[in-house]
Amino acid sequence: MKLPPIDDAFFRGKALLLVEDALTRRLLKSCWQGHPEGMHITVRPVGGHTSVVALVRAARELGHRYVFGLVDRDFAMPSRAGDAVMRTERHEIENHLLDFDALARLRHGKTAAEIGEIAREKAVRVQAWMAVRRTLLEMKQDLPGFPPDPKVSDVPDASTARQWLSALAYPKSLERKINKAWTKTDLLDKRLPHLEQQCSSEIASGKWVEFFSGKEIFRHLRSVVPWRFQFDNEEDLAFKVAERWQRQGTTPTFINTLRDAVLAGSVL
Repeated sequence: MKLPPIDDAFFRGKALLLVEDALTRRLLKSCWQGHPEGMHITVRPVGGHTSVVALVRAARELGHRYVFGLVDRDFAMPSRAGDAVMRTERHEIENHLLDFDALARLRHGKTAAEIGEIAREKAVRVQAWMAVRRTLLEMKQDLPGFPPDPKVSDVPDASTARQWLSALAYPKSLERKINKAWTKTDLLDKRLPHLEQQCSSEIASGKWVEFFSGKEIFRHLRSVVPWRFQFDNEEDLAFKVAERWQRQGTTPTFINTLRDAVLAGSVL
């Protein structure tokens, strides 16, 4: 279905990137401010994944080929060259901020290894929650209209994960299909244990930095590490990390590739 036209004033600019939130905007603008063309990319937060996708689609239908989007990858596949809506290389934009060397330059009395260990300990604590979310993702892909994910506080450990799934109420409209292919026994005895093992393997290999929820881990670091500056929110800490990247020339390749992709489709 074709979306209704949007006031063209929204799409002012010659290179426009729509993003999910203010943290992403501030991070990208900071990373691109030293680039002669990148600094002219307009970056606008529009309130989440769904809004980014819908607005980019509307813009493209109106002929605005210079409008792009960036969303968190979450559990999806990597985006492809030429996609109008691109995805972060890691699970969320905050995963790219889990740069422990850069973070260590902003702290009091903590090394990069110590900050990395604080982050890993948090990843261990959200491991059960990640396993439940992956279990639900499989269900949602097969069962449109399925209930939303739990909050991280709802699933603090493996035992609670099983309790939460056991108590999960299925929509009546899905009952027949669930009883055939998604029984609680199958869910608790097969699917969840498999995904728990997957999460455990990522903890052991260090892949959690890429595949676990960066938002939860980055938020935890901001609140518990003794920083040299006062950070009232994660956005402020992200900005300081970006400053360090700029000074050291260590901006993640993903961020520069994103900039170049937007510029390639712009009319600057």
